[in-house]
Amino acid sequence: MKFGYVRARTKKEINSFYEQVKPDELFVDLANAFGESEGLQLAKMLKTATANDTIVFRGFSQLADSTEELSKLLSTLLTIDAKLTILDEEDGGLLMNDLSLKVVDYIYRFEAAKEKAVFARETKTGRKAMEYPTNFYDVYKDYASGSIKAAKAIELLGLKNRAKFYELVRMFEA
Repeated sequence: MKFGYVRARTKKEINSFYEQVKPDELFVDLANAFGESEGLQLAKMLKTATANDTIVFRGFSQLADSTEELSKLLSTLLTIDAKLTILDEEDGGLLMNDLSLKVVDYIYRFEAAKEKAVFARETKTGRKAMEYPTNFYDVYKDYASGSIKAAKAIELLGLKNRAKFYELVRMFEA
């Protein structure tokens, strides 16, 4: 069976897709002004499709609104093992193999980890975490080797007091 999926805003877009693809069954999700949809018809199509079917869509931007959604979608498509046809090769043709699926999954997990770190930083209570001056590592190496004294290191780092310098050293050596 040949399934077509389109995310569209107008009847004209749907008719144009249908004429181009001529699917046995057409699944349509109506998009908002930003091209987004809930994807209910896409989910229905994915539940219906089997390994003997062909799924035709315009491109991956029609199927997902985030890397998380794209990662899940690619996993589902791989599980179904249906034949996929992309009309716009520029919009996802490279994603049609196992390695690409792994790359998208990695990118999703990378973004999730970064978002978690940003959330933790933004919701941290208490004093702001101390940050190293940009030249700290170079000055520290000289200080640790004994080629400069603490007073010179403090001056090079542009710090106002010794306590701050020693706190940075303790934090770095921990």
